[in-house]
Amino acid sequence: MKEFDLELERVAKWITSIGAKEVLLQFPEGLKTRAIEVVSTLLEHTEARYCISADPCYGACDLPVQPQADALVHFGHSQLYSTEKQLHSTEGRLYSSSGKLNSTGEEIPTLFIEARMDLNIREVVEDALSKLISSVGLITTIQHIDALSHAKMLLEDAGFQVELGEAGKRSKYPGQILGCSFSPAMDIQESVGSYLFIGSGNFHPLGVMLATGKPVVVADPLLGEVRTLEEELELMLRKRHGAIARAQDASTFGILVGTKSGQGRMDLARRILEQLEERGLEGFLLSVRELTPSLLLPFRVDAFVSTLCPRIALDDASSYSLPILTPQELEIVLGLRHWDDYTFDIMD
Repeated sequence: MKEFDLELERVAKWITSIGAKEVLLQFPEGLKTRAIEVVSTLLEHTEARYCISADPCYGACDLPVQPQADALVHFGHSQLYSTEKQLHSTEGRLYSSSGKLNSTGEEIPTLFIEARMDLNIREVVEDALSKLISSVGLITTIQHIDALSHAKMLLEDAGFQVELGEAGKRSKYPGQILGCSFSPAMDIQESVGSYLFIGSGNFHPLGVMLATGKPVVVADPLLGEVRTLEEELELMLRKRHGAIARAQDASTFGILVGTKSGQGRMDLARRILEQLEERGLEGFLLSVRELTPSLLLPFRVDAFVSTLCPRIALDDASSYSLPILTPQELEIVLGLRHWDDYTFDIMD
């Protein structure tokens, strides 16, 4: 079984060192099955009491607003660096962009456990060599960040020039991309011919393809396969074209504004409102923390525009009865952008 490194010995030592009595543990969906095991292990090594957050968690932007605890351990993501306010970490203490985490209005110590994986990538990287073009940009997610140095060596041994983009405003490490930020890839797009993505899933590499216009080869060490995504990209663009077409005759729009740390783009939402009003259309700002299909049912509008996490409009679009557009897709609807200039919504 491929295991994530949850660093429980480090977690236990940290909890003891800060004297925490009540600790909230937060996991993304893929790690929630480990939550009970984590609590059982920590109880053996600490005197603290534990509560597991059962709420959905999609990233480091999704920290609890008012946890009833005096410490938080967040598993599965690296610390987020926000464009709203830089998040500084000193000895595991988080200063959040919201400025208020616990029920008394105080910032609480927060430890990020990145849950990295140690996998053999040699075979999938070597299988990918024939699909790569000229110089190669290396990209990955946090779980496989340790594999980049080995992948770079394998590529250079095969005669490729290899580049890693610098960490962006939101990512922590060179070459690390997020679902909402592709800065390390975009930083080097003029100097590479293709990208090699080390990791699983298609969303991140598809985002890089849209953001840079360059081909991305996926070397998936979990499935042990190499794949390209031209067909997946074409399918996604057809779906997005359908959403744009459905919104062409809309006259009223709900503009979704996020309240999660790192997702609040009120300035963008107000610019969208102005764009609509300048064209005689109506827009209404809707504050949202956790978006669900039922949440939008009471609002009588023709379409929605999301300034939340960019994945929402793309991943879950089929679950909603009305089209949910990205800000860039709304520009196409309004004639401010041509379809040929379609681009991904990013939060850098």
